[in-house]
Amino acid sequence: MSDRAMRAIRPEIRAMQVYHVATPKHRVKLNQNEFPIDVPESVKSQVASSLVKRDWARYPQIDSQDLRDGIRREFSLPESADLLVGNGSNDLIRGLFSATIGTGSRLVLPVPTFALYKKLVTIAGGEAVEVSLNEDFTYDVDRILQAARDEDAKLIVLVRPNNPTGNALPLSDIRRIAAEAPGLLVVDEAYAEFARDSALPLLTELENLVVLRTFSKAWHAAGLRIGYLAGTRSIVREIAKTILPFNTSVFVEDATLTLMKNRELLQPAVTHLCDERDRMIAAMHRIDGVTPFPSEANFICFRTPHASDSLYDALLQHGFLVRNIGAPGLLSRCLRVSVGTDEQNRGFLAALEEVMKTT
Repeated sequence: MSDRAMRAIRPEIRAMQVYHVATPKHRVKLNQNEFPIDVPESVKSQVASSLVKRDWARYPQIDSQDLRDGIRREFSLPESADLLVGNGSNDLIRGLFSATIGTGSRLVLPVPTFALYKKLVTIAGGEAVEVSLNEDFTYDVDRILQAARDEDAKLIVLVRPNNPTGNALPLSDIRRIAAEAPGLLVVDEAYAEFARDSALPLLTELENLVVLRTFSKAWHAAGLRIGYLAGTRSIVREIAKTILPFNTSVFVEDATLTLMKNRELLQPAVTHLCDERDRMIAAMHRIDGVTPFPSEANFICFRTPHASDSLYDALLQHGFLVRNIGAPGLLSRCLRVSVGTDEQNRGFLAALEEVMKTT
C-alpha cells in the first residue's frame, strides 16, 4: 500500500497487532475456554421451529426489548437497573469505551487480564494504566485505588473471574473499590456461572457499577455471539447512544430466549464441569513440576519449570491444543487449559504427565 493511503490510518492503530488465536492442527481443542459440549438437539429444534415462523424480511426490534425482558427475568435484575445486549460482550465493551473514553482518558486495568481491553482502549484514544497483580495473582486493592486517584481514571476494569489466571476478587473488595473509585467500576463476568458468586446483586447498592456478562461460556453458545451489559438506568441510557442499531439478529434473539427457557437442561453440565475442574487441579498438583493455580472459571492456569513454548509444542504433538500465555513477569512459563469433557481431561492429564517426564 502506498504511503499516501497509509497516512489515513492512525499511527497507534498501525502499531497494533491483529487479535488472533492460532489454531494449528490438533486432536483436542482446549485453548479458547469454550464449553466442551454442544447445546442439546432438542433445544436447537425449538429454535428452528421458532425461526420458521419469523418474518425474515423485517428488522428485529431496534432495542431488543423481548430479549432484554427475558434476560431481566432470568437473572433477576433489580428494577433500578437496565441492560443492553450486543454481539458478544466485546461489542458492549467497545460501546462502553465509546461513551467514556476519549483522547487522553485513562482507565485502570489490573494485569495480566483479557488482552482485548488494552486494544479497545487504544482504539478509543485512551490509555490503560496497568496495575500488576501480586505474585500469587491476587489483587492489591490499595494500589488499584491509588492508581485510579492519581490518574483521575474514568474507569476501573476488573475481570471476575480473571482471564487468564482464573481467580475472583471478593465481593467485599468490589464494594470498596466502587465506593472509592473516581469513576465507573466495570466488572466483566464472562465466567460468572462457574464461580461462587456474582456482582450482579450489587447493582442495587452501587450506582457506579457496570457488569458485563456473556452467553458464550456456561450457556454453551460461543457461536451465537450474544452478551449483555447491566447498570443503573442513567448510565445504560448514555452507553446506549454508542451502540449501533440492530446489533443482534432474529436468530440470535430466538436462540437466546430458547436457551434461557431450557436452563434446566444446561445447568447440570455446568455443575459437572466445575467438579471436573477441581478434580483436574487436584490431579495436576500430583504431577511433578506442575503448579496449577486456583480457578473459579472453566479453565486452569498452570506453571512448570519448562519454557512455555516448548511445553506447548510438546502437548500439541500429543494432540492437545492449549493456550500459550507465557510472557515475561507473572506469567513466565505459564499455560492455560480449558476444562473439556471427562475423556478429554483424562487424555490431557496423561499427556501432561508424559510430557513432564520427557521434556
